[in-house]
Amino acid sequence: MSLSVRLFGNIFGEDTVIAALVSLGVIALGASGYYVPIPVQFPMLLFGIFGSFVQALVFTMLAASYIASVVQEH
Repeated sequence: MSLSVRLFGNIFGEDTVIAALVSLGVIALGASGYYVPIPVQFPMLLFGIFGSFVQALVFTMLAASYIASVVQEH
């Protein structure tokens, strides 16, 4: 349960930051009058891909340690 809540929180936070950066790009475009897409969210998307790999690694390691602690020999 704790792993699923942790994973949900991290993914939700990352998606919220990306959505905020996309909206900032739209606000900047509307103020200038020109419609030239500015990918302000691109660095965060790259960080999100890296973060996804780290999340998968941490989730796997924690799940393995939890299972190992339950199945350990006496």
